[in-house]
Amino acid sequence: MVKRNIKNKAIYYLYIFDCYTIINGLGKNCFYHCYKIGITNNIKNRLMAIQNNVPFIVQVRFWAKFKNREFAQDVEDDIKKQYKRDNLKGEWFLFHDKSLDKRNKNRRTSISVVMRYIAKFNSVLEIDTKLI
Repeated sequence: MVKRNIKNKAIYYLYIFDCYTIINGLGKNCFYHCYKIGITNNIKNRLMAIQNNVPFIVQVRFWAKFKNREFAQDVEDDIKKQYKRDNLKGEWFLFHDKSLDKRNKNRRTSISVVMRYIAKFNSVLEIDTKLI
């Protein structure tokens, strides 16, 4: 009998969750966005866990499917190194979103650039921007 490590054979996802809050100040709404990047084998459960623990609105912005945890972890580690200047803390990042703010005063990396960067990895099996 051959022992198999089932955990390492499972499909894993690298996700980007868009976490934001709307603050009404001086008669206009201000949107504050940050992005959580991580890996999981169940996006829906992870989204619910995050939503229950932060005082923000949390939505799936992007996900990439990998055939195992190691590939997903390698890409996540690479993203953390590549976009270190945009890191707030741990898995939380502050990226610029052109669709929300055209000014980009702080010269942040665009979230669309991050998504294209992830898509270049050969280990990615599938990519989408919808909840699965």
